[in-house]
Amino acid sequence: MPDENPPKIPFFDRVMEKANDLTTLTIHTIVGEFSLSPDQGTLKATADTSNSEEMFTRIDLIDGDITTALNAKFMEDQYQEIRKLHMEREKNGKEIIQKNLETLEKIAETLVSIMNKKPSKPSGSSE
Repeated sequence: MPDENPPKIPFFDRVMEKANDLTTLTIHTIVGEFSLSPDQGTLKATADTSNSEEMFTRIDLIDGDITTALNAKFMEDQYQEIRKLHMEREKNGKEIIQKNLETLEKIAETLVSIMNKKPSKPSGSSE
């Protein structure tokens, strides 16, 4: 009778918890003052809204949503290079997400393969 409660694999559980992070990318371009603060083991940039301007993009590959918000000031000619930089980062972000999904698929396939393997018999054993 197959085990109804398969063994827990901490690595697999962690990958599944982080799956959303692999399919969503947030891009911030901040001009002016900002601070860096630890956020669950990563650094998070936060703009000082009184002394900075920000462009923000969130890309969700699963839903196909791309949301970009920017201050109207960034539409001025003097900010053309910064807009260009942000758009290039969006393009790179889409590629990163696609690679993350491919990696996640390979990890899942490997884990399923490991879980489906039957334990091998020790050499010299006779059954």
